[in-house]
Amino acid sequence: MWHKLWLDAFLLIRSNTPNQSYICRRLLSKSVITYFIKYNSSKMKKILILCATFLLLSSANAQAPKQIKWTIAAKRTSPNSALILYKATLSPTWHIWSQNPGDDMLIPPTWTYNDKKIKNVGLAKETGKKISKTEEGFKGKLSFYEGSVVFAQKVSLGNQKTVSGSINYQICDPKSCLPPTDHKFSISLK
Repeated sequence: MWHKLWLDAFLLIRSNTPNQSYICRRLLSKSVITYFIKYNSSKMKKILILCATFLLLSSANAQAPKQIKWTIAAKRTSPNSALILYKATLSPTWHIWSQNPGDDMLIPPTWTYNDKKIKNVGLAKETGKKISKTEEGFKGKLSFYEGSVVFAQKVSLGNQKTVSGSINYQICDPKSCLPPTDHKFSISLK
């Protein structure tokens, strides 16, 4: 019975569907711990160590995607404001959503800052080759960028010398989308 559970769990964890993978990890970890408590044996200790190692390795694999590279620059435009440029360079066939992607289910890029005194002023200006087209399963046109795009975000701030925070975004290829990812950054103001 356990070998079938492990095989099913392995296949689900490695699947491209993030929800199935997450649910499987949760169920598997609970079932292993329950079994370990009930049947405290040396064999079960080895299985628990193997499971913990496997789960750690599989979640370490889900770090920052290699299909996108972020370049960030910032300059002060006045004593109380700055312009931050977020450039996303994507691998061929991959795209990132526009800030207005065309459907509520899609995850556009957003910026948050560690210093709560720093605030976005409006939406970022997008510069790049914007693609808008209809896709099966969606009602309207979807908007995204391939290749590269620059998001120029105006911010209000005080006398900070650096800006740090994270970019939350999702990238997709024609077959699937990766789970939303956070890219942490810290940039000096010039």
